[in-house]
Amino acid sequence: MLFLYFSASTNLANRKATYSKTSTNDSHRPPEAIDGESNSYFQSSTSANQWWRVDLGGSYYIGVIRVYSSQYEKFQQVSIFLSNIGTVPTSPLNLPNNNDWTELPLQFSLKESGDDFVTNVTSSQDGSLIEARHIAVYSTSNDGLVINEVEVYGYEVLTRNVAVGKSVGSSSVTLYIPSPRTADKANDGLINSDDFYRSEKDVGDQWWKVDLDTQYFIVGVLVYNHKNLISRLQKAHLLAANMNIDPDPDSTEWTELYYQDKYITHSVPDNYFQYNPIDEGDPLSVYRYVAVYSTYKPGLVISEVLVFGIDKSELLVKNLRAELKDPDCVVVNWETPLTDTYTFQYQVRYGSRPWKDTNTSLSDKECGFSAYKKVEVEVIVVGSDKTERTTLTTNCADPSKPREESLQHVEVTNLGRKMWKYNISWKLSSVCCYYYIIFQIIHHIFYIQQAPTNINCESITEYNIRYPDVTSEEIVTTDTSYEVYVEGGVEFTLSVRAVNNMGLHSDYLDITETSPDIAPQWGSATVTIETLNSSCVELTWSRPEYPGGDITSYQLICTNMATMEKLPSTSTSQTVCGYSAYTLVECNISAENTAGFGEYIEFNSVYTSCEAPVLHLPANLSSYVKQEESLNFIRIILNTSDVDVTVNCDELTQFSIQSGYRDRVYRCW
Repeated sequence: MLFLYFSASTNLANRKATYSKTSTNDSHRPPEAIDGESNSYFQSSTSANQWWRVDLGGSYYIGVIRVYSSQYEKFQQVSIFLSNIGTVPTSPLNLPNNNDWTELPLQFSLKESGDDFVTNVTSSQDGSLIEARHIAVYSTSNDGLVINEVEVYGYEVLTRNVAVGKSVGSSSVTLYIPSPRTADKANDGLINSDDFYRSEKDVGDQWWKVDLDTQYFIVGVLVYNHKNLISRLQKAHLLAANMNIDPDPDSTEWTELYYQDKYITHSVPDNYFQYNPIDEGDPLSVYRYVAVYSTYKPGLVISEVLVFGIDKSELLVKNLRAELKDPDCVVVNWETPLTDTYTFQYQVRYGSRPWKDTNTSLSDKECGFSAYKKVEVEVIVVGSDKTERTTLTTNCADPSKPREESLQHVEVTNLGRKMWKYNISWKLSSVCCYYYIIFQIIHHIFYIQQAPTNINCESITEYNIRYPDVTSEEIVTTDTSYEVYVEGGVEFTLSVRAVNNMGLHSDYLDITETSPDIAPQWGSATVTIETLNSSCVELTWSRPEYPGGDITSYQLICTNMATMEKLPSTSTSQTVCGYSAYTLVECNISAENTAGFGEYIEFNSVYTSCEAPVLHLPANLSSYVKQEESLNFIRIILNTSDVDVTVNCDELTQFSIQSGYRDRVYRCW
């Protein structure tokens, strides 16, 4: 059975597990030979039969082994051994007398420092290579072994040759030289045998094709010339198609995979050309028919065509994983079904949504899913007819933002004054997600699609309210309405948000309103009245405690005022005059806004002050004076009818008489 291998682009030995028979010290131990540093090195003891080996960690088909040494005198009589068993004895390795190991032909010795030892593990004529997991370097020299770096380049088995024994066709009749050189000789599984296909001589535009029976992802094609004939494999087009029509490079039904314009020798091992999608940078594509078309006039000779393909129904993505990112987003990741070296195109589908191309990406993200939504994710390699699936259920998301349902207000008396009572109610936005309830009744299953009781989770557990502004401390309620009492002419904001049973909350709904004015109410405001003199009083007041809106003016009325006096809204005092002495003065004041004048508040009543009493004596007062020197005093004798007193107060309490000698006080009579 034939295999196809494509060279790995990285050193398979780099930093893998290493072992040795001996080593000189910690600075030159076995790992130094695979650390990627040319200046470091492994060094064994100075004795014969020293070995170093590396475990590649898995089996590979070995193509190239390169060993560097900076000390050529310690790299003499060296052999390379390969082993493919899972584990080999660490010590002793017992090379070369160990049946677990295969020795590559020829020993090698470096001739100068800095030289390198290279072994190309060439393929045999059937295309197979040596499969190995362990690589060993072995020296029989008494000088021991020094290795600066080991590089191993291997190959991977991708698939078998799917063209063997399949139905074929060709452009020309059979030639007998000396046996029939029919088209089926080019896919009989025998390379470089004496059976081969040969087209008609001296005729250009010859072709050969094979029907693979089903579609395959083509991962490689090898086309061999016959080993002992002059070249008949020039100017050759390698074509692929999915329709059974004659090959033609100019046909839109055929795709050119490769064009071989160089001379193909008939000498082994250079008597073939190869199509490798990796080398060409092509993504793997699906085809059923493969053809070789040559414009070379001497004709077409093909010893064997090897087509390596993978059945499209077998090519699935690997390790498909889906996870939630954000409440409504699904992220899906997967791995390539082969190695990272091979390029595929992919498509992804989420539930019933359309397929979407991801080009060559190995991940995708899709958003906009409802909470508690079961999402099936499918990923397919473009060209395959089989998808890989996974499912997940979205988590709870933030509940939807409430929306205002009604806002009503009525004037009421509260806390001893007029206020507005607002009733604000709300409800959640429209339901946007669904869940399935499954009832099983007598082996029949019914799927009933229902909306959850509330948005984006099992239930709404509470509402958070902020009032009277967005900076207020939150109030928690389970109701869908809220009452507040508001003064007149006040702007307020009530904010409400929903919280579901997972503690997730919606955005706030902000309801901002300005209450209508209510006529001013004095509340605990202060008013004072003071007597200034016998004709004036002074009034002072503070603004109403509950203005109910912007104050526009004041209205004042006092004793003896014929009409109300209107004062500016900025006033806080007023002097009222024009009264007689000792007059009782009473005043009231009210404030005005757009709702009108409010209630009056009454000042305490006061009297204007008294005037000084006036004594009117007779003009001939001297006639009433009687001097009594003997008694050392003056006596004035008046009758009440002779004296006139203007009191301007409640009563006259006393007289005060002043003389040159002393003051004397006499009571009224």
